[in-house]
Amino acid sequence: MEFRRYDKIDCSFFDLIDGDLEPKQTMALGYLLAKSKEALKALLKLIGVKVRRYDSYIVDCEAQKKQLSNNDRIDILIRFYSNYQPTQAIIIEAKSVRANTSAQQAGQQVQKYTAGFGHLANFDTKNVTSVVLTRTSITSVDRSIISISWSRLISVLHDLVKPKTDDDQLIKYFVKFITNVKGSMKYYEEEILSIPAGKTINAIKASGIYECPINYNAHKKSLYVTFRESGMSKGKMDTLYKLIDIFEIDLNDTSAIDIIDKSINGFAGKITQYKTIANYNGNDHSKKQVYLLDVNNTITLPIPVRPVENNTAPVYYRISEFFGKNNSNLKDVIVVQKNITIDGNTLNIQTSGKKTYKLYENGSLVKTFINNGSHSLNTSNQYQLTVTGTNRNVQLQSILITNGTPWQLYYIF
Repeated sequence: MEFRRYDKIDCSFFDLIDGDLEPKQTMALGYLLAKSKEALKALLKLIGVKVRRYDSYIVDCEAQKKQLSNNDRIDILIRFYSNYQPTQAIIIEAKSVRANTSAQQAGQQVQKYTAGFGHLANFDTKNVTSVVLTRTSITSVDRSIISISWSRLISVLHDLVKPKTDDDQLIKYFVKFITNVKGSMKYYEEEILSIPAGKTINAIKASGIYECPINYNAHKKSLYVTFRESGMSKGKMDTLYKLIDIFEIDLNDTSAIDIIDKSINGFAGKITQYKTIANYNGNDHSKKQVYLLDVNNTITLPIPVRPVENNTAPVYYRISEFFGKNNSNLKDVIVVQKNITIDGNTLNIQTSGKKTYKLYENGSLVKTFINNGSHSLNTSNQYQLTVTGTNRNVQLQSILITNGTPWQLYYIF
């Protein structure tokens, strides 16, 4: 038996919901928790809440404080009852899997929901648990709010999937819906995130910890993370790391770090190691976005990769761009330049005017690129691009374009 939509096969109930809008993702999670006791038990275990004996429960989505009011809505409210008497309740503030809302902001929002809601009128406030669900989790000594990330929840649900039962099938389809990547354990928007590491590169590689300000460029969730070296290495990248989780913590808050260490063994030691090697400021109590990397399952690139410019911005790559043959006069290096592509026999160049590209065909100038443009290449000719600009980081002299079916770019520095 199979359900099909007009534009898709192997559909589920969740495929009737548009997955990009936050309320609809909330509805999907609420429906799963209402219909799957296995999913509910997994959530309770993940947030560390033990519900006393209960014989029924109700899951509300978008519970309103006042009728006909669009303000003060609880995203997901789970109420547990025993012999028709209220026992415990869980409030979940769920932000979109794509949203950059910090767990700190979501925590501030959920605090106002514990009082004044008719749905909770008969519940003892000490038996009401507040949870925030965001792209990144935050750990705080304030135990009144529990924070979990979408990636942790999806991973836990993915581990429940077995092929034979309807309950597990529902979980499987939910995971597929919320990630929009069939068979993937974690939601990601890009394949590789490349971050400039500067002087902290040794600390990152030794500890598996990377930290940055919470608002730093709003990194997209990526399958792998790599770090660009500075100095003479000129942005070289040689290792891909899998991302275990992201936290928002004060690196000098030992109480918060110890809380994470209870669920992730060795986390406190990694933080200490990072701070020691990086010479981290012991008086800095600002919250940072902390990436926990899997240093035991890395991918060492057979040939290091470097960008043309080693600037301070994050750059996103495809995995296929990191594996190939040496394409420059630099020793054993693959060079990747994002703004120059060849589609079939069409050369495409994106430039903002800070650099000028001149295209030569068999030694004769045929086109100058000051702004975005394209040019049709003839397979019987040889081409060369020269590069000039004011950016001091640009040491690229020219690019040879050779027809190897497909076209190949060879970078000369």
